[in-house]
Amino acid sequence: MSYVPSVDQARELVRQYNKESFHLQHAETVSKVMGEIAKEYDPENVDFWRVVGMLHDIDFEIWPEQHCVKANELLHELDIDEDVIHAVVSHGYGICADVEPEKQMEKMLFATDELTGLIGAAAATVLSQCVGGYGPLVFFFQPNDSLLRLGKTRMDWHCIGRACY
Repeated sequence: MSYVPSVDQARELVRQYNKESFHLQHAETVSKVMGEIAKEYDPENVDFWRVVGMLHDIDFEIWPEQHCVKANELLHELDIDEDVIHAVVSHGYGICADVEPEKQMEKMLFATDELTGLIGAAAATVLSQCVGGYGPLVFFFQPNDSLLRLGKTRMDWHCIGRACY
């Protein structure tokens, strides 16, 4: 008998197939955004929307070339509800799947997945601009035991100070 997992069960399923923090955080982000959207458009099904958001990339870390195809197989093997599976697979429509999003929730998932990725990339860009050239400075403080070194690494603080102002 197929079932709709709880948000916590969906999170555990995602953790079984994903280990990288980026993928885990992306699943959490999409799930939470989908939940917030559901509060406005489908308040009686908030958890369902969150579960779909959580599971949408369950296969991506292990099988990126077969994204959505493997999710379909995997979720069927796990006896997940067909509505969840359709929603998860449809978010790859026109990219890696031929299952078209039909319901409002499926269309929202398609948009949410793309927008959260775009917002995350924009935030990372802004952060890197704020931190700027300070990150590479870490390498000046590391011992250089390489046989390829040309000489002793020396910090020119005056030059760096002028560049920062």
